[in-house]
Amino acid sequence: MAQQKFPSAGEYSPNHEDIIRRILTNITTIMSGKLNNTGEITVLPATIKTNVVLSPGQLTNTTVIPLMPTTANAAIEVGAGTVYVSTINATNATVGSVPAYSFELTHSTLTNTAVFKYLMMG
Repeated sequence: MAQQKFPSAGEYSPNHEDIIRRILTNITTIMSGKLNNTGEITVLPATIKTNVVLSPGQLTNTTVIPLMPTTANAAIEVGAGTVYVSTINATNATVGSVPAYSFELTHSTLTNTAVFKYLMMG
């Protein structure tokens, strides 16, 4: 998973001008569409499930995860309706075959690699 990291508000500072500057920078970044809730999934051939492991706090059981195909094979999967997020595990323990803090992507068995980008909301 390749995830873009943008500036955070950081730690508390007694310098209120610095806090306001960081908040305004973050608002401008968000309004420009630059968010820290995106990633990339590579689905390997001969597999039917792919787990994407995240950091604690990035995922809840109500998180929505739309997929965007970025390769022809990924587009075929979306067009055929054979790719979907089958499980979200926001707990700190493995649930079935899904590791802690991860989601599972179910897809058809591919003969070639497929790459998707995703956005997590909620």
